[in-house]
Amino acid sequence: MRREVEAISAGDLSARVTPPTTDHEISRLGATLNGLLGRLEASADQQQLFAASASHELRSPLSAIRTEMEVALAYPAATDWPACGQDVLVEVGRLERLARDLRVLTGRHSVDERASCDLAELITQEVRRHRHSAPQCRRPGTGDGGDRS
Repeated sequence: MRREVEAISAGDLSARVTPPTTDHEISRLGATLNGLLGRLEASADQQQLFAASASHELRSPLSAIRTEMEVALAYPAATDWPACGQDVLVEVGRLERLARDLRVLTGRHSVDERASCDLAELITQEVRRHRHSAPQCRRPGTGDGGDRS
């Protein structure tokens, strides 16, 4: 049984030990180990499902922010920057709520709830930084080099 337990890895918790049939106490220990392994496997499965769900939930606002900024930077002259900033702030709010919910779900409350920053200013600084470093794109169909996709 000891060798069987040593061979079990965190990557595959489906293995179980084979308790001997000769010693009643050792047989009960084997059954107890198998119960423990079953609970560990179920817990690991739940953690993987939780991580996959959290990842999926985080991707939506991140994708929306990326799309908003890519379009705005591709067409800076046609972009309503205050509206763009507002849209991004809505998605940042979603990310903040998700992060807070994840902290609550995991029981981790060590983040200082009083810490704050001016998100509008942060977004404005990032937009300025990206505007100066982004390649200049033109609108397709305007006769100026056209589509660069």
